[in-house]
Amino acid sequence: MIAVDVIAKEIGYYIENFKDLKKVNAAIVNGEKVAFVGDKFTKLQETDSIIKVHGIKDAHHVSACVLIRDGSYDVPDIPYVVFRKILF
Repeated sequence: MIAVDVIAKEIGYYIENFKDLKKVNAAIVNGEKVAFVGDKFTKLQETDSIIKVHGIKDAHHVSACVLIRDGSYDVPDIPYVVFRKILF
């Protein structure tokens, strides 16, 4: 299973908030459902625990989520991390 911070690096993003990183990674390792919200996860392989959704409102019955955002976002009530584009 791949770690969330490795996924961010592979697609050219950085993690904006590390507060819940351990919780999100643990959810993946423990086989809990984690939503990856955004259209930049096209190469990410879906599994029983990794699901890709377009918006946070589409993320039903998940333990955690990963959001790709360029602007502001609604804070979910579950553990989450936010990916931001690395700008050079």
